[in-house]
Amino acid sequence: MTNPNETTEKKYPTHQIFLVTPIPGSEKSNWLKVAAVWANKDGKGFNIVPEHPITPGGKYVMRPYSPKTNK
Repeated sequence: MTNPNETTEKKYPTHQIFLVTPIPGSEKSNWLKVAAVWANKDGKGFNIVPEHPITPGGKYVMRPYSPKTNK
């Protein structure tokens, strides 16, 4: 039995974490999404769900989540 007060709305992550590594001989970098991030309800922390094993090297960048749009 479902609780009528519960929402079935999908909760998207608030941020994503990327591993950013330089491309040798280029000014550009590779961006690999490594985790999805949800803000805690109390606003004092985050839950991080890795999508790939976190590897050393490069830098990690957390960005606000924005869903991909079909063009």
